[in-house]
Amino acid sequence: MSPPTEELAPAMRAHTTLSLLRAAEHSLAPAALVQVMAAMEQGTAEEVRARIENARSLSWNPMSFHMAFADQLRLAHGPGDKNVQLWQHTAEHIFGEGFLAKAVEVSKRLLGPTPLASLKIMRRMYAHTTRGLGIIDFGELREGLATVDFYGFPASEFDFECYVEGVGGCLLGSATMFSSTANLEILNWTPSGEAKYRLTW
Repeated sequence: MSPPTEELAPAMRAHTTLSLLRAAEHSLAPAALVQVMAAMEQGTAEEVRARIENARSLSWNPMSFHMAFADQLRLAHGPGDKNVQLWQHTAEHIFGEGFLAKAVEVSKRLLGPTPLASLKIMRRMYAHTTRGLGIIDFGELREGLATVDFYGFPASEFDFECYVEGVGGCLLGSATMFSSTANLEILNWTPSGEAKYRLTW
């Protein structure tokens, strides 16, 4: 089977990669962040930063590039809760500024200042900001509780454990924008590219 064309290959919106960089700037010393970007083996640290910062928000970064950045940041921060926290702050940038902030604001007007305002549109936002990277769905979604099913990720190509933590952090970050008591549980994940989460607030 021939490899997917560039237009169909897994990819992440440039705005997400930039939001990850902005979150990392608050958690890592400048020298440590330079080391992270150099370790990606995608060019010099200066070239990597320029590529992230100069890309148009709605353009696509190849998943190989985005994931190399995420993987190296996970090594720098640590796995598990530390990586989830990095992505929680990333989500605050993703949903708090740029084109997605408008969608959250419209939902907030309809539903009020509750995590439901962001979670109700999460499935659609994820589909808009990723390509070929799986689907987010909700088993239950009501005030105070969300159970989340994630499936279809190309786990044979990318580090799924890192990505599971990233999705969890984004779910948590979308909730903590409205509720400081939000709590996330990663219930399980499988090497085939599926994961389950429970979010309460």
